[in-house]
Amino acid sequence: MTGLTHLPALREDLKLLEEQADEYGEARWLIFDPVQNRYFSISRRALDLLKHWRNGAEITAYLQDLRASDVDVQPAELEELVVFLARNDLILSRDAAGAERLIKRAKAGRRSTEATLLHNYLFVRIPLLKPDRFLARTLPAVAWLYHRRVVGVVITMGVLGLFMVSRQWDVFIGTFRQSLSAGGWIYYGLAFVVIKILHEFAHGYAAKRLGCRVASMGLALIVLFPILYTDTTDTWRIRDRARRMGVVLAGLKLEIYIACLATFAWVILPDGQWRSAAFYLATTGWLTSALVNLSPLLRFDGYYFFSDWIGVENLQHRGFALGRWRLRQLLFGIDDPCPEHWDARKRRVVLIYAYATWIYRFFLFLGIALLVYHLAFKLLGLFLFVVEIYWFIARPIFREMAVWWQRRSDMRLSPVRLGALIAMAVVFIWLATPLPRQMSLPAVLEAERQAVFAPEAGQVVA
Repeated sequence: MTGLTHLPALREDLKLLEEQADEYGEARWLIFDPVQNRYFSISRRALDLLKHWRNGAEITAYLQDLRASDVDVQPAELEELVVFLARNDLILSRDAAGAERLIKRAKAGRRSTEATLLHNYLFVRIPLLKPDRFLARTLPAVAWLYHRRVVGVVITMGVLGLFMVSRQWDVFIGTFRQSLSAGGWIYYGLAFVVIKILHEFAHGYAAKRLGCRVASMGLALIVLFPILYTDTTDTWRIRDRARRMGVVLAGLKLEIYIACLATFAWVILPDGQWRSAAFYLATTGWLTSALVNLSPLLRFDGYYFFSDWIGVENLQHRGFALGRWRLRQLLFGIDDPCPEHWDARKRRVVLIYAYATWIYRFFLFLGIALLVYHLAFKLLGLFLFVVEIYWFIARPIFREMAVWWQRRSDMRLSPVRLGALIAMAVVFIWLATPLPRQMSLPAVLEAERQAVFAPEAGQVVA
């Protein structure tokens, strides 16, 4: 092995947990790092290596012990495992070489001032609370909310409320139109904040009910837009995928329950402040649940639920890789092996997801860029607009085009593919061409009857 004569020392605070099988049916285990609050999935092969691990043992003697236990391992496999452990800070660094390795990693990961500002503008995560003890103490007080009878009553009230709203739909729509004012948007903002705070606590309580630790709650800024978050990383220790999906859906369920109760309250309450408050909570709850949390195209609750539902972990990264592979195959005939060995149905689902996400993110980030441009003063707005367009839209496209150029010798351009590329180029140029500011249309100018009135009694002679 290159430069490695003895096994490094593993950290003693690491925990090994059994995990459910992956989507291919292969057994897996988890390494839990309590310092970083991170989980690392390893295969049975890596587990066999770790079972015979002896800190500081010579590599030759270690490989002989493995062979004696009917575990035939190549030195390259062991070196790959050591690199994985070192890269994720799972080994001890007691000597000068270990300290030097950590220093090099710190320097390599250090960003420039410009890159730091850019990253913090695009995404920054601010932990605000460590709620684990609070959630554990207050869990008995909210346990009744999870009772099936309570949930059934809430759903029944919501159905009745929606039915009664349908009977007075004109009044509901009229109230909604009146709420779209300056004061109404303030109330919508307050309702949104209240619902989202309760949403995050629902995630926390759902995790605590399963015995998981909730490390933090806080605020994430995505392109300066605030979004609350709850760190439920500890749910990875749950082997039952359905129970893990329950934690993911806990916030969405609470929003729907709030919307159900508020809708019923708006129906039965007389006109006044309480009825108005119920209206804002109801409309905000229904809209945020349907438009934000249910969508799997952004990395919110809907994304993680959809990922667990179809059984594909790290869905977005793997889906994008599959989408790029298929795109290169269709456009240029590049015959690379498929990055995932799924059946045809799952591959089709993931491809549809990847392409739908690309289209959705294109228009979403374009809209955010335009919004930032118009909200900020012109110089800053123009700079942020360019950053948005480059980082989220142009940069991924340019990186893929660079791969196309590097792989040009592997391309097999048939007449059909060449025609499709020309058609795509024409459509792209047509879409990128600015619309004309003036248009010439045939028209007829007609004189309209005019009435002239004198300010005082008199006669108009000319």
